[in-house]
Amino acid sequence: MDSELSDNSSHEEPEINPEPIDGWPKLAQTMATTPEFAAFPRFRDLNAKSLLYYQCQLTNLQSKLHTLEYQDLSDGKKWNRYGGRLVEMTESEQFKTIEEIRTVLKKYNKALLLHSQVCALPNPEPFNMRTLRKWLRHREGGKCSIFDSNGLVSTWGDLTADGDANADSLWKQFGRLVWGLVRTRTLPNNDSDLALTAPRVELDGLTHWIAVELIPFRRALMKRWKNRKSKGQDEEKNSVGKIEKIDKRRREAKKEATKKQETLVKWSKSGALKVTSTISTLVACLMPVVAISVLSQLHGLTNLLLCLAGFALLFALGIIFLTQGTSKRTEVFAATAAYVVSSSPLIIWLTNWCIGSLQSWSFSYRFLQRPSL
Repeated sequence: MDSELSDNSSHEEPEINPEPIDGWPKLAQTMATTPEFAAFPRFRDLNAKSLLYYQCQLTNLQSKLHTLEYQDLSDGKKWNRYGGRLVEMTESEQFKTIEEIRTVLKKYNKALLLHSQVCALPNPEPFNMRTLRKWLRHREGGKCSIFDSNGLVSTWGDLTADGDANADSLWKQFGRLVWGLVRTRTLPNNDSDLALTAPRVELDGLTHWIAVELIPFRRALMKRWKNRKSKGQDEEKNSVGKIEKIDKRRREAKKEATKKQETLVKWSKSGALKVTSTISTLVACLMPVVAISVLSQLHGLTNLLLCLAGFALLFALGIIFLTQGTSKRTEVFAATAAYVVSSSPLIIWLTNWCIGSLQSWSFSYRFLQRPSL
């Protein structure tokens, strides 16, 4: 009985870890859970070579068919006029050439259409690709364990040449944050051959700035603040007394678990879109009110016209900033023209002011021209 129990226990299957193993399986799961990382090479050069070789085949077959047509004509075969006879002669060299052309042409057309569809796929966001490279280097992420027959895979960029921007000082990150308001910071894009399988959503300039600049800066700031706070608490505990080794091990285990959980942090674009939509709505509502308030305090036709032109220019710049990269020039022009036309209170007030000024000037002129008694 004891021997049977031991035999049964020895044949028990080992418990399988539900987590994917490091390497390609872990990368596949990460791409499945994060569609923004699912970028694959288009192989433009191979597709172009394939199409060119199909082109060479078709060119040769075209010349061969042209030669066979003249040969059959010289032999007295009038297949050029009676195509039905040619179709019936399935064993003729000319018909076999036509069948071969059909086969190659079908493959060529299919490859051409597929290549055009692959080229039409959106390019990945450079910020997401930089994050993917950071994940591939991370000791709790890819661990630089993605290899093929040529060594370490560099499909998504050089894993050793991509610096960690979050490791810079807060002042440098703050400088990039402020500069991002003036100009969109373009990350080095070495991913021109990559195609994103998920549909890419084009964001306006302000939303892109919040997602790429503001949120990472806020996370770095909160991380720095938490590190200082935990350091101060540890120093305070050390000054009071010694900390037991069990508590220390628990804290270290907790920190390790936290690091594993924060290997990859995602945030949705919906929150940033809500913020930018609120800002855009407030600016659109306040611009006419501010313009009316300022113009009502000015005197002089020149000052009024200059101020009105300034507000129109400010409105156009606001549209360009809030919709940077997504609005067309015609849309900016139409919105600015609509803003100027919709400023009817300003135009009416300006017209009334001009009429009043002309009437007062005319009355003064008539009074000066009145003859004295």
